[in-house]
Formats: sequence, C-alpha cells, structure tokens
Amino acid sequence: MPLPLQSHDSWGAFYSSVIVHPLAEHALSAGSLSSDDATLITELCHRLDSGEFDDGTAPSRVHGDLWSGNVLWDDQGAILIDPCAHGGHGFADVAALGIFGAPHLDAIIGAYADVRDLNTSQPDWQRTLCLHRLHLLLLHVAVFGSSYRSQTMADVRAALAL
Repeated sequence: MPLPLQSHDSWGAFYSSVIVHPLAEHALSAGSLSSDDATLITELCHRLDSGEFDDGTAPSRVHGDLWSGNVLWDDQGAILIDPCAHGGHGFADVAALGIFGAPHLDAIIGAYADVRDLNTSQPDWQRTLCLHRLHLLLLHVAVFGSSYRSQTMADVRAALAL
C-alpha cells in the first residue's frame, strides 16, 4: 500500500488520511469489514480530521512494529528487533504492545509513563491507546482478513466513546 511522504498539519489528519481510511477501504473492498463498520470508521476519521484527538505533541521516533514477538528478553533486559522506524505518535508503540500482550507489559507501560510524566500531565492517556492500536489492527484486517475484525471494531467504538 502506498505511504505518501508529505507533511500534515496535524497528527489526526495524517492518521486519518494516510493510515486509518486507506486500510479500512482496503479491508472493506476485501470483504473483511462491513458497510456498518465502514460507517463507524468514517465517523472516527471525521473526528481525527477535525483535530479532536490531537494532543500537540511533536512526532516521536517509534519502532513501528512493536508487538511482543519483536521484544526479546535476556538476563540484561529487553532487546527490540525488526523495526519499522518512522515519525509517529509517541503512544503508538505502547499501544501496539497491548494488541497481543507482552511479558512485563504493566512494567513497560509504567516506565513509559514515568519517563514521559504522563500520569500527571495527561492522566487519561491510557484511554487513548485504543485509537493508537488501530493502525496495526486495521492492517491485520486488511491483510489477514476478518479474524481481527472484532478486536478492531471494539477499539473503533472505544475511540468514538472518547
């Protein structure tokens, strides 16, 4: 799938037009999402485009595919492998780790929150992780089919409830 290399005025506009909408269209045309699903995703894209979910943070260098299979553990700690590094939202990797679960996930999330001072600066930040998981979930629906549909749509609904 094409990934246009251009700047965007906001994270929400980027996320909607480059990630969420194209992946949802691909999944819809493949029959992995229903027209009702597409309606909800379009509603979410409108809210993303409006900037409603923008938090003013600058893009961060993210791993880009940080699921538990790309975190190896040894006696000294964690080793990250197979990066798809790019500039993205700082919550993307933490959200991705929660998709399939990860060893020590609570400790990882706690350390991330401490370093970014999130529990005091943005106390509800963990509620937004559903929004940041959509990239990988929609990619899985688009590529692997409807087996990821339920989890994806649960996160779409959770994001719409924010």
